[in-house]
Formats: sequence, C-alpha cells, structure tokens
Amino acid sequence: MRLMRFTLISVLSLCLVAQAAPLPISAVANPWQATSKTAAPAIIIVQLANADGTPKVDAELPLANPEHPSAGVELKGSKWSFETFQIPQGFQANGIQVLPPKSVFDNPKTVAIPLPGQLRVVQIAPAFRPGTSGDPHAGIYYFSILPMFGFPGGLKQQLPWVSGHYIFRITYRDGGNIGSTLGSLVIP
Repeated sequence: MRLMRFTLISVLSLCLVAQAAPLPISAVANPWQATSKTAAPAIIIVQLANADGTPKVDAELPLANPEHPSAGVELKGSKWSFETFQIPQGFQANGIQVLPPKSVFDNPKTVAIPLPGQLRVVQIAPAFRPGTSGDPHAGIYYFSILPMFGFPGGLKQQLPWVSGHYIFRITYRDGGNIGSTLGSLVIP
C-alpha cells in the first residue's frame, strides 16, 4: 500500500513536471560604475526567451515600491525573483535593533547586529522598444543593481561595495514555465 501511494505521487509529480517547459534565460553582470568603497549601480544583462526559443518581449516588469521608491522594485507577487547567494567577506553593516525591556523598571536596549549585504534590484528595463519587430535586442532586459543591507522585510539602506565575487540567481516564471540562471558579478 505504501509503495503504491509513493508510485502514484511520483507519477503525478512527473506529469506536473512534464507539463512545464523551461524558459531559456542567461545573465551577464557588468560592474559598470561600481567599484570597491562606492555605492554606484552595477548592471546585469538578462536574455530571456519563450519556451520555443523566440525572444520573450512581453515579460512582466515589476514597478518600484510605491511607498519607498529608492528601495528597489517590488518582486514579491511578480514573475521575477532575484536571490543573492554569495557575497565577499566584509560586505556587511550593522543594523540597530531595539530590544524590549525585561521588566517595566528597565529601559529598552539598542544593540548593533551585523547584517550581510545583498544585491538589490532597483530597476528592470527592456533593452528593446516593445512592439518593434526584428529588434536585435529583443528579449534582453537590463537589471540595475545596488548594494544594500537591512533586516528581512524591513527597509534597506545602501552599503559600499567590497571587492570580490557576488553570486546571484535570477528566475522568471510564466504560468507553468520557468527559467532560472546563476550569475556572477565581480567588483574591482
């Protein structure tokens, strides 16, 4: 009975995977104006295609956070996701956290907590003019990236770059289709 349940679940999983098509995606990072000890933006050039290999010219472009436009684009709920996987040693800053008092007679305490830096997407823009056929840049999107830090779910603040390798992953989901790629940004 247990084997039959496992087999049924495996077959259902394979059916779901078989329906999803991979979206070809690749990314190349360029430090552009970013150098160590600055907070200038870097650029990631992303090439995205449909499952049939044609350039994806209708990718959803998330908007800037309306409450905090300098905090970057709002990727939650969009088809894009961006993750920082690896950062150079020393790419961090202290965040201040207020601890509640232990009793009514104590004052709240503030403590500095080291927070790792992260790459933050502040803009996604097409490199092509939508609706133009035959554009050689069709399916290419520019990601503007800034170095930031902050508590999860909280506001982020800019942080100076540190020389080294930054590893990231970009994913695009379109219905059941998904494309994902790892990339590396080298800051001099």
